[in-house]
Amino acid sequence: MYYVVSNEIKCKKEYEIQGEKIEEKMVLNWIGIFDDDDRLIIGAPILDDKTLFVEDDEPERIARILEVWLESLKVEDVISFLREHSKELRKGKLQRDAKQIEKKIRKLDEEEEKLSKEYEEKIMKVKKVKEKLRKRYEKLLAEYREGIEKEEAKKE
Repeated sequence: MYYVVSNEIKCKKEYEIQGEKIEEKMVLNWIGIFDDDDRLIIGAPILDDKTLFVEDDEPERIARILEVWLESLKVEDVISFLREHSKELRKGKLQRDAKQIEKKIRKLDEEEEKLSKEYEEKIMKVKKVKEKLRKRYEKLLAEYREGIEKEEAKKE
């Protein structure tokens, strides 16, 4: 058996606050344990703001680093909080989700209103063009009919 360690920067952000440049990065630390046939037995991805361990680290050191990292997460506290406030959290999440859905509905209504106005404006433009063309055609038709009447009067 053997182990492999890798560290890869997953996301990097740079921004400036009050003239000070700040760089934020997240490192995917990964440890994989393989059998002698190069098959993965077990692996653990750990996302952190720094490199936790490197290829040269001994297995025991990596285990200690992982223990400290896990304790820093306060997973037990989160689990306890989730259980103690389960109903309240669920209700709050449903309320939050409902608000997001309401926002989406309002956005759809606003978009519909905007498109309706644009559509109405285009229809009005088409109606104006149609009316102008109708008047031109009616005038032209009247001129043709007048011409026809004159031609018929000449024949008589």
